[in-house]
Amino acid sequence: MRTFHCSSVTDVTVASQQESPTSTPLLEKTDVVAVGNGPSALTLSFLLNGNWPYYDGQHPDEVLHARLSHEKEQSIIEMDFAELCADISGQSRNAVANLFDQLLHPSSGFGDVNLQSCVSWKPVAAKIPHLILGPDQPGGAWQKMHGNKKALSFNNWLELPGLPVAEWARRKGCSRRLLDSSRLPLCAWKAYYRDYPIHVGIEDNLRLGYHVTSVRHLKIPHSNEETGEYDELTKEEGSSFVEEGDEEYPWEIRGIRSIPESDVTEEFLIHAKKVVLATGTAENPKQLNIPGEFKSWTGHTYDDLHNYVVEHSIVDDEGKTEVDSDLAETDGLDGKRCWNRVLVVGSGLTAADAVMKALNAGCHVYHLFNTKHSVLAQLSDRLYPEYSAVWKMMIGERPSGVCGYYTPFANGRINRIMHDHRVSVENAKGVAITLEAIDYVSILIGSAPTLGYVQAEISRTLPVKAGQPLDAKRNPVAIDQLTHECFYQPGMFALGPLCGDNYVRFIPGGAVAVAKCLFDQQRNVMTTAERDVLSR
Repeated sequence: MRTFHCSSVTDVTVASQQESPTSTPLLEKTDVVAVGNGPSALTLSFLLNGNWPYYDGQHPDEVLHARLSHEKEQSIIEMDFAELCADISGQSRNAVANLFDQLLHPSSGFGDVNLQSCVSWKPVAAKIPHLILGPDQPGGAWQKMHGNKKALSFNNWLELPGLPVAEWARRKGCSRRLLDSSRLPLCAWKAYYRDYPIHVGIEDNLRLGYHVTSVRHLKIPHSNEETGEYDELTKEEGSSFVEEGDEEYPWEIRGIRSIPESDVTEEFLIHAKKVVLATGTAENPKQLNIPGEFKSWTGHTYDDLHNYVVEHSIVDDEGKTEVDSDLAETDGLDGKRCWNRVLVVGSGLTAADAVMKALNAGCHVYHLFNTKHSVLAQLSDRLYPEYSAVWKMMIGERPSGVCGYYTPFANGRINRIMHDHRVSVENAKGVAITLEAIDYVSILIGSAPTLGYVQAEISRTLPVKAGQPLDAKRNPVAIDQLTHECFYQPGMFALGPLCGDNYVRFIPGGAVAVAKCLFDQQRNVMTTAERDVLSR
């Protein structure tokens, strides 16, 4: 596997590997820091590294085609986004995301499967120094997904700019069967995102093993959470709260980095001109807030259920495991079966994955869900047979090819998880039922963004409904539609699920919006400097 190295950016001083985590970290400076290394941050890095989008095709929307064709030699990133995004609609809540979704995937909006992307990516001289910080391998939450089940989205919706997935698969020597698949397995996408920085030349901008613990603006003082008073050193009225020499780099990013191939960690400190939040939502699962929710035999993620099933499986001569020879990851069972009783709570895709995982392992599955809010009802039987099978079971049918014990509780609720492996639930009519001898409870009701690493004085102003919990669907980060800059925090940007774009297909547009803003500001600064020189 390719090793990613830390690169020099601006005023860099590399800390010694012998320093302890409590030692004073040496300061590093750069123009832009992106927190997170999932698809959003990787795409932004590709753009800031000097790869710009150009209109290259015949879009079926004649008005949009005319707007883009006006300056054929000009990059889309140099055009007027207010004009381009006018009257553009789509499934994202963000304007530029809808614009690029139409340009990259015209077939999804116009019904013609033969329509190809109208965007080509070309190298340019302009670049912006930046760092992408992530605790694990490139791909973010994708690297934590298990198994060789198929991804929900089609391949062209999950690929990133500059690396067509078909080209990547050919380089990897994948079989014709895998190349012809319209929905690659999750293990393939984990490998694709892990390889992406190397293939597009951005690996020197990535810092792996970097766990960010604090993002703050040096002009904004910290306040005591209990008293509300500002820190003693910065409460003086009229103070700029900026350390001398840091006016140009007002954002401070701190955290802990792991030294490769060792157990040593050390603190890091980076000052940046701009900061981009791209940490997604996967690390903060939602809770039911019921008695007994947190026990040794309960979990809130698919990984928790996966690990439980694997750990409690026993050898079974009848058990079979399908192994995909192309980039395959086994499900961990290897011919074993788990005959335990599992309760799955949830109506979405992750809950459906958990139901199938448990059934395939031999578990007796109890499933408590709400049919009114299930995305499964909207999925095509032809395109998504596995999710369609779960939906049919949820509404009382028994699809062919599905084995195992499945008991649905449609539109019910769970009241209490008791210490003796009993669970109190209610059915749709409000009748109380006690489920006996439940071995494991998997609560999969979604996840919410977490910005605990962001300075409290800033994070409380970020959501659309300020002061209320951040939610990717109902209360995302409030951003300028054309730049993705946070409304109340100039110099801070948000990408991906944090601002409501939960699907990879919408990420390129958001990243282009941020990149355009940063390049425009860079150009304006250079122009001002040139004017100063001429005026002397």
